Amino acid sequence: MGLQAPVRIGPAPTQIPPQMPPPGITPGPPVVTKAAPTTAVGGPGFNFWAWLGWKKIEGQVIHIDPLYMSRPEFSWGGFLLKLLLVFLGVLILGPLVLGFVVVMVAMSLLLRLFFGGGGGGRGFFSSVASQVVGFFLTSKLIGPRAEIPTRDVRVREQTGQEHLVRIKGEIIAGNITVGDEVIVEGYDRQGTLMLSRGWNKRINSEIRVKPV
Repeated sequence: MGLQAPVRIGPAPTQIPPQMPPPGITPGPPVVTKAAPTTAVGGPGFNFWAWLGWKKIEGQVIHIDPLYMSRPEFSWGGFLLKLLLVFLGVLILGPLVLGFVVVMVAMSLLLRLFFGGGGGGRGFFSSVASQVVGFFLTSKLIGPRAEIPTRDVRVREQTGQEHLVRIKGEIIAGNITVGDEVIVEGYDRQGTLMLSRGWNKRINSEIRVKPV
């Protein structure tokens, strides 16, 4: 009689699922992986004024050039403001201007009626009116403006970088002298900072320039 293989009697061996930890090991807390914060390309955020050329410089005044006269820069903001004021003036003074024109036309007709067909009166009044309108449109809006005092200042930062700051107009608050520690702000024009406002830390005073 031949030998037979032994038969195992009892429960089947326990199989551990692959996703479960082995017996006797307490699973720890789940590991949470935090995603790295995304940073916008080009810096922490978009600065609209810096994109337009607005710049701020802090440093020491090392040189001031002699005062000279120059023409003020063209300002679109000032031009639009003047245009708005003219428009509002026309709306407010429109009835008066219309009444004046009616009176002038009536006087011209009376002159022609009593003194004969000379149209010189109407031509004279129309010429005066056109000159007045031309004066306001050209001289006040787009005409040449008077020269203003200008001075160039060199400011050196703590890093040693020097900047040219141009002050156009009359200083109405504060002052700047060589050796002052200042903070100046304005628009950058091809490497020259056109001063809009500032602060003199040495004398604890604001620097303001009269608008032109």
